[in-house]
Amino acid sequence: MVIDTENKTVLRDLQPDRIETNQPRVIAGLESHYDGSTVTNIPAQWQRLTPHLGRIPGQIGSVAYGVVSTMNGRTGFDYLRGVEVSDLQALPAAFRHVHLPAQRYAVFTHRGHVSGIRDTATAIYRAGEVEIWFAVK
Repeated sequence: MVIDTENKTVLRDLQPDRIETNQPRVIAGLESHYDGSTVTNIPAQWQRLTPHLGRIPGQIGSVAYGVVSTMNGRTGFDYLRGVEVSDLQALPAAFRHVHLPAQRYAVFTHRGHVSGIRDTATAIYRAGEVEIWFAVK
């Protein structure tokens, strides 16, 4: 289920849309560190990436990804928003990258404005220990 944290209400039941097994991939883009007081800045960080989309050296396809890493309840988490790339050599200096291993992913669709994605992620984490891949269309 998805919980509206502001109103403490259940929004809907949450089940993965599908399970996918992916080959290894490299995601490159802009990375920021967030905690509970700054997580609301994530949509603005996506806006900073938008001018680069379609122009990133070695970009594969047109799908953009948000990758959460270094998650720690006390200090927050690192969040990289970017695209799959074939080569790291010509990336802009401000770009960072992450290697995603081949593995199975539960794919969830977040419905609604991106500002509510935190509620979707919270509901998924409360459901159990899972890898989360939010597909962005």
